[in-house]
Amino acid sequence: MKKKLLLVLLPALALGITGCKSADKGSESSAGSEQSSESSSGGGEHNPEILPEECGTAEAPLTIAQAKALFDKADPTKSGSVFTTYPVYVEGACYDNAAKNSSGGDHNFAKIADSSNNFISIQYYVTDSALGSTYDAKGSMVSKKVVASGYAQIYKKGNDYIYELVKKDSDTKPVVLAVSDLAMPTGVNYGSVGSPLSVSEATAEIDKFPAKVTDAAMYVTGTVKSNEKADTGYGNLSMVIEDADHHEFTLYRVNQLPGFTTDELKAIQANDLVGASVVASSVCKYYFDSAIYETEQAPTISTFDFDPGQITSLAFGAESYDIKQGQSMDLSAKLSKNPSMGSGTIEFSINEGVVTGVTLDTSTGVIAIGESTATQKIHVTARLVEDESVSASVEINIMEKAAGTEATAEFTLSSTASVTVDGVTVTFAQGSGSSAPAWYAAGLRLYANNTVTITSESSIVAMEFNWEKQGSKAFASATANVGDYSHPSAAGKGTWSGEENTIVITLGGSGQLQLNTFTVTYIE
Repeated sequence: MKKKLLLVLLPALALGITGCKSADKGSESSAGSEQSSESSSGGGEHNPEILPEECGTAEAPLTIAQAKALFDKADPTKSGSVFTTYPVYVEGACYDNAAKNSSGGDHNFAKIADSSNNFISIQYYVTDSALGSTYDAKGSMVSKKVVASGYAQIYKKGNDYIYELVKKDSDTKPVVLAVSDLAMPTGVNYGSVGSPLSVSEATAEIDKFPAKVTDAAMYVTGTVKSNEKADTGYGNLSMVIEDADHHEFTLYRVNQLPGFTTDELKAIQANDLVGASVVASSVCKYYFDSAIYETEQAPTISTFDFDPGQITSLAFGAESYDIKQGQSMDLSAKLSKNPSMGSGTIEFSINEGVVTGVTLDTSTGVIAIGESTATQKIHVTARLVEDESVSASVEINIMEKAAGTEATAEFTLSSTASVTVDGVTVTFAQGSGSSAPAWYAAGLRLYANNTVTITSESSIVAMEFNWEKQGSKAFASATANVGDYSHPSAAGKGTWSGEENTIVITLGGSGQLQLNTFTVTYIE
């Protein structure tokens, strides 16, 4: 009988201690990070050293440090293809959780950490949750203690390794077992508009919270060390401020600055704001994934002291520009300033004085060429009024307009399909964007990086697009691959001029546009 009993138990024991490779990692982690694509289903490594009693229980879960040590024991080479043999139970303070089904499936994610900056991501499954709808909203678990169980896996993200509870198969999904309140600190100094905290003071206060996420807005001040180029669609940017001891703090997605219009904010280039003194307020946090202190949301900027000084140099983007008879060009759009945020008044002038048939707005830089203006070369100078030694000149080649009679094709859209009017064909495509153009009752919706291609056997000399704002996204920017294109900063007309047979209009990397009608002028 003993022999028979051993024969029955040993296979079961072997099944219990054999690890297995990932059967369903997906191309993306629950937090939106790329995972290794090397994992495969079936097979597995033998992990007899991982015992059930090492994995914790619902009543006595592991700390995050203990859980990570177990991850390392199960997959010492961090291959990303090995699960722990048994489900791991772990607890920690939640510092981030997504809204229900925001990942596009029936799974969600939460991230937990400890006071030593160890963190784990949990890919739990909403349909299997016993928590009901209490924690469906984004951030609803933040600053609470979370107990979860699941099979542990390590994957590489850049140069870092991410520890995560994931599903091994359809029957072994991670579960959030319990969510409970944590004691919040008392006597926290949040600062104020008149008495903001330095970066080092703010980070010390943030560290007092169990998940390192404040429960109210905190006021922090510092000097801008760096800033991103502003998003021309949304009109926001992130910047890093520092204190005298060079402790750093990130102001995330700043979308307003005192003294700046929306258009001025969108025009900010990388590091334009270095040296500015800032006071900002927002719920603040330590983001464990990136190891940075930052604002949890777009902060309110109450003080922004910045003096970039006067413009010291001007430069046109090219040595010369071609403009045909009957066309115009905005030369101010071709001019760059250094510093780009510098102060000063720029005045434009034609070096040759008055040229018959040419008009130039000296303040805006818009030059218009008459229909019968003689073909010739002229020179325009942009000069700083406050210091005339700061200037730049450009050659304007006045070209003969295309021979033939101009005709206009008028387009009214009714779908995303290509449309041809009077031999002019317009095609809408996804381009390098993540979403293809779509048709709604209000009109054609174009998304980030979508393209509009206009072709004709006849020369196209002008176009006018009636761009509209629709939907929740910001009004997108757009550029043309050839010719001269002027795009509005809000709903309005976008105009193109040149002489081409094919033109591609490409939307910027964020935002969206709506289009119903436009015209194309061509030579018959």
